[in-house]
Amino acid sequence: MKTGNRDNFSSNIISILKQRAAFICSNPDCKCLTIAPSKTDPEKVEFNGVASHICSAAPGGPRYNSEMTPEERSGIKNGIFLCSNCSVLIDKNNGIDYSESTLINWKLNHENWVASNLNKKLLDNKSTTINVVSHNQIGGITAGVVNVGEPQRKLTPRLKAETDKMFPDNNENISVSYVSGNTEALNFATEIKDYLISKGFTIKGLGSFQRSPEVFGLAIENSRHENGRCILVGYPKK
Repeated sequence: MKTGNRDNFSSNIISILKQRAAFICSNPDCKCLTIAPSKTDPEKVEFNGVASHICSAAPGGPRYNSEMTPEERSGIKNGIFLCSNCSVLIDKNNGIDYSESTLINWKLNHENWVASNLNKKLLDNKSTTINVVSHNQIGGITAGVVNVGEPQRKLTPRLKAETDKMFPDNNENISVSYVSGNTEALNFATEIKDYLISKGFTIKGLGSFQRSPEVFGLAIENSRHENGRCILVGYPKK
């Protein structure tokens, strides 16, 4: 939809973008809910979500692509749903820190995450212990235990720093798998995968596994199928 020199989204595309994202920010480091009931008006909601352009709607804007047609620029493939804070963040410094490919990966991984959680229950608000264990240790990986007092495991700044130490080379073949049948493990594995992708790793989907004895916490081992390592996301706690 043309407005001046901007190729804006239509109201229908905006509606579809936020529904496909389940009204949750697509930034893997955010994932905040953007909608809530109004506290004073039973017929209204509080909403702070934004349908953002991946490539700018107008010349000179962040990630503007002059080779796009107006239809492509205002089309749903060029849109990503974010909270109001992250929509500003990705455009800071004219978007130099958030490339087109990064935002496309955010969108794809987030929509896959939403789809995988369709009709799933929210987790109970219990403290979780994450046991980080390394098998077939490579490069001085250290093990540790991190207590997270949230409903489900999260990739905290401390765990991100540990991950960066464990996997310094984004050319390494890394795979991520979760214990099958456990939604919490799936969610945490997805967050780990999204973070690694944001760091430049190429990771194709998520695997699943069942083992005896059972795996708890995180295990890092040599990949059985290809050169590189595999991150196994086991049950939250024993």
